[in-house]
Amino acid sequence: MDLEQLKRNWETFGREDPLWAVLTDPNRRGGRWDLDEFLATGEHEVQAAFNELAALGVPVDHGRALDFGCGVGRLTQALASRFDRCDGVDIAGSMIAEAERINRRGDRVGYHVNAQPDLMLFESETFDFVLSFIALQHMEPRYASRYIAEFIRVLRPGGITIFQLPTGRLRTPITPSVAVSSSARHTEVDADTSRPVMEMHGIPPEQLRDALVAAGGEVLAQFDDERAGPQVEGYRYVVRRVAVRTPPLPRPSLGYLDAALAEIPGRPDMFPPLITRRAGTAARLELFVRRKLGRGLRPLTWVQAQHNRTVLEALHHIRDALAEQEAELRRLDQELVRRGSGPGEGANPDEHG
Repeated sequence: MDLEQLKRNWETFGREDPLWAVLTDPNRRGGRWDLDEFLATGEHEVQAAFNELAALGVPVDHGRALDFGCGVGRLTQALASRFDRCDGVDIAGSMIAEAERINRRGDRVGYHVNAQPDLMLFESETFDFVLSFIALQHMEPRYASRYIAEFIRVLRPGGITIFQLPTGRLRTPITPSVAVSSSARHTEVDADTSRPVMEMHGIPPEQLRDALVAAGGEVLAQFDDERAGPQVEGYRYVVRRVAVRTPPLPRPSLGYLDAALAEIPGRPDMFPPLITRRAGTAARLELFVRRKLGRGLRPLTWVQAQHNRTVLEALHHIRDALAEQEAELRRLDQELVRRGSGPGEGANPDEHG
């Protein structure tokens, strides 16, 4: 389903039973979640995530955090006790309204409704930490992939994101109570098709890793995760943003470029080639006149050729200088990645928990 339909579904869930829609315990349906117990599950999950980071030796700056797919703020509230500022984002205004009602962290928390297929409400390099559990799995991969790339964009260099996502494969045969289609699995199927449904989607790890690298991320760890259900194969990813801003061009290279630009003439070629579209006597006459003009302009043509050789030589210098610069930037980037790896450098990112 598209984002508009997804929003309608979750607006309904948020109005009717928001806590159960976040944690679908069948024994808590119908408003039977105790709020303190509900929020305690978020505290437990956030603490477990930071325990994993500590075991990996991955440092996290505690400036600003983002909870993507925050729902009513179950994880946002726990993050707010660990960061100076925490933002929660959700597609449903009804969820955000409930999150604001039960907010216990005051101005340290800000909640936002976002129904766009990106996170452009935040500037690049805004957050030190991004967390997303049981949210990406409810949207089609085309949207989830875009949001994951956005996680990397809004992170500061060295920032960490942890998110969970199924692979789209099953660990065991699926039970009759869960319907399956080629594009999604629904946690519930209601005979009344007007009722909202929760779709379940996944992205294979190899595809996800390629997208993360392309976005400027480095997968530090990948753990088995059963948040989508014990039947569903899923993983929890720990990713660091490693992309750094490209430094400005060295002044020597810019000097060559300025010199080359200064040599470029502000006029067309001095004499056009001897080609005509005419035929017969008219063509012969035109070519005769142009040859005579060409002979008369030959000294100026020689000056033009000398000028062209000067420009070409300057451009060769530019090419060589930029090639040296590119090699130096690659070396510096590798050195930054090596130094940024820290104590977790020896960890095997493919090791599953």
